[in-house]
Amino acid sequence: MFRNICALIAALLLAASCGQALAGAQPVQEADVAQTAVGAWQLAGYAFDGNEYSRQDLDFMAETFTLHADGTAAHSLYGETEEGVWRAEDGGVTLETPTVVYRLTFDGDTLVCDDGLSRLIFVRATDSLAELYFDTAQAQAMCNLMNGGMFAIAGDSLIGLNWDAEGRAMLAMRPLTGGAEVAGDAVMLDGSCRASFINASGDAIYYLRAGLEGDSGIYALDADGTDRRLLREGAYGSLQLCDGRLYYTDADNALFSCAPDGDDERRETQRAVRSPYLLSREWLLYADAADGALHVLRLTDGYDVALNATRSALPVLVGSELYYFELPYDRDDERADMAHICRLDMLTLSAERAAGFCGAYLAVTAEGLCAAEGQRLANAEAWWAIENEAYRGPSQVPVFSQGDYLVSLLYEDGAAVRVQLERLSDHRAVSFNE
Repeated sequence: MFRNICALIAALLLAASCGQALAGAQPVQEADVAQTAVGAWQLAGYAFDGNEYSRQDLDFMAETFTLHADGTAAHSLYGETEEGVWRAEDGGVTLETPTVVYRLTFDGDTLVCDDGLSRLIFVRATDSLAELYFDTAQAQAMCNLMNGGMFAIAGDSLIGLNWDAEGRAMLAMRPLTGGAEVAGDAVMLDGSCRASFINASGDAIYYLRAGLEGDSGIYALDADGTDRRLLREGAYGSLQLCDGRLYYTDADNALFSCAPDGDDERRETQRAVRSPYLLSREWLLYADAADGALHVLRLTDGYDVALNATRSALPVLVGSELYYFELPYDRDDERADMAHICRLDMLTLSAERAAGFCGAYLAVTAEGLCAAEGQRLANAEAWWAIENEAYRGPSQVPVFSQGDYLVSLLYEDGAAVRVQLERLSDHRAVSFNE
């Protein structure tokens, strides 16, 4: 074993190039390589002279390289790093430094260097994802927006969906009384519209307005509900306030940002994204607009990591674990809302999946996760225990939680007809529009 390892090390150090592509590999288009290969890569597998080795066999080597969007590169081996260049070529990647020339085949997930004698397999480096950790408040904020951002708490008031006397949707404010009645009467803030992706800051409320008469856009209100104003006109798919800027997607799933007054618009990435969420100013979590798979993208250098390979919904980072719903049926299938809840470890990218189907709804409370029908998943060991083989559309759907309050939509015949507000400290609940 030791002799084989030494032979492999010698071969790696002396080889000037790996020339032949791996037989049977499926290269991607050159333009896609130039965009998607950017990022950090780590050596995960070795093959030499008929012997297979894992990274653990030669962990002290820790070979890595980083491909930057500007065509420069950095290669590290045995703790030594040297600068170089890279280019997309023949459906793969050519990496050149003063001592190494690698020609690697790229299939979108791995980079493989094969010269017929030795084979090196590189995968995405995930060590940098270790910094992604959300406490309860951060997880709640993320989950609320992933649920569509239908509610927010501003000061001592609940802001969100309500209906007027004629049954038309509106944006309303209800005072949280702290008494037996839980909340007071609704005051209309914006009528004849559906408000979504509501973001409450210290002095303002931002939301997407879908006007029932066609007047739609990004709007803002003062925190007391006054001074409603249009920031950007048009149809948008998401909205998030992060570190002093508004991030939003347009009808083509392109991600933009602007200042809180609507000015200084910037395009943040060329990728088409759905369900985007800024985990920080550096890290973006999103679902690929084409296949729905989850990714994280580092906006500073384009480093992108695919987290799974299935159509997914409602990703929520709790601690260092990402909960999401796997959707096995197509969007036009009558079973499209049947889903498996899954949990993915952001450090290892290993995933677990619950056996039973459930509705793709989730809320985060201080007690843990809350799923459809009010089912509480109070600890990390019980999250997967949802069993619902005879799945039916849920009648109670949690959509918002913050502090001491949980908001659910109550359904009848497939339509939301009431809003239920529950105070978690005493589980006193009140419903609106009965």
